[in-house]
Amino acid sequence: PAGEVERTQRGDAFECTAALRLARASFDWLPVDCHTQGVGYHYPSSSIITTCMDKSGTYPTRAGRALSFASHPEGGGANNDTAQSAVWAVGQPPAGVHPSAFQVHGELFPVAVAQNTDAGPTSIFVFAADAAGGLAVLDVPPLDFAPGHLGALAFAYLPSYGQTFIVGCGWDCSSIAVFSTEGEASRDSRYKLLTYEPTSNAVDPAGVDQKVGSYNSLFMTTRCEDGAVLLYATHDRWLDVWELERVDVPGGVRMKKIAQQQMPRKLVQWGRVPIFREGFTLRMCVHPQGMVGV
Repeated sequence: PAGEVERTQRGDAFECTAALRLARASFDWLPVDCHTQGVGYHYPSSSIITTCMDKSGTYPTRAGRALSFASHPEGGGANNDTAQSAVWAVGQPPAGVHPSAFQVHGELFPVAVAQNTDAGPTSIFVFAADAAGGLAVLDVPPLDFAPGHLGALAFAYLPSYGQTFIVGCGWDCSSIAVFSTEGEASRDSRYKLLTYEPTSNAVDPAGVDQKVGSYNSLFMTTRCEDGAVLLYATHDRWLDVWELERVDVPGGVRMKKIAQQQMPRKLVQWGRVPIFREGFTLRMCVHPQGMVGV
């Protein structure tokens, strides 16, 4: 159970602190009833960041939000759970609902929010996390995406292309969108749309299979051996790994499924919720001998 909650009013946002256990946390202290959409890891602050949508209220006041959970090493317990202090960090972008899953790169992470209804149109806001885990929406115009909903975004700098890319999935990942900016992303970066097409058009038949899942979370990185672009995609109990090519070619991205893994075990303490029902992220770790792991 959560510890005693301290609340202080700071400007227009609440800062709330509680002792939590990762195995099962109580979020009764939140000022909203939030349904989690995405999760990411911020290395400088060792924070877990989530996006969620307020389940109370109606459109257009039903708000999308971002939350930061700063971890502390003094946790423990039978399952090596980690004590957490949860911080109410940021309110909603203007008129934004149904925030997407996301990926943190450096200090930045883009979040797609639908305007007025879940179906879109969509605007992509870029958030920044500071060294203490605090969050802020960048004071730059959002990237507007008229075609509709984007439920999951991957975000990474790809050295072989010299560009930073946003790869997004539409509803049930029936469509794919690719945006880019030159070089490493910064707070001033502007992104352009390169590709928007049915995902089936981009699938390489030479892969494990051609099935595209109803992905609700994405994570993009590169393979250590050859720098190939890998896209991890999750839904329900499935983790699929795709190799991406021609990411920088307008209308030309191609994706080949190279691996898949089902995780049927009950990995949560309550209910029968699939482990990948919502947010997913990878935390890359460096072994003392120099090996990279997850």
